[in-house]
Amino acid sequence: MTAPSLAKSRGFDAATVRRLLPVYGVYVALAVLVLFNIAWTDNFLAWNNLRIQLVQVTPVVIVALGMALVIGTEGIDLSVGSVMALGAALIPCTSGTG
Repeated sequence: MTAPSLAKSRGFDAATVRRLLPVYGVYVALAVLVLFNIAWTDNFLAWNNLRIQLVQVTPVVIVALGMALVIGTEGIDLSVGSVMALGAALIPCTSGTG
């Protein structure tokens, strides 16, 4: 059996890939990125690295969820970026060792 006929017999022809790519493409890309980082980054699976990533990503996720709700209700709010910038500028001033 040749490679194209084997691919067609399993259902992976070009039309099927074009149909599934918009639906599952993000998951495939995420899996490729995670596997690449596991293979090439020394401490990628270390607990300390995961903790640091969660701490650094949390503020962005909170703002993104808020913006998703605003956009989902057909509203537009452009002040989020400026509020985050102001908060990032003020937090170091207020978190001194006092």
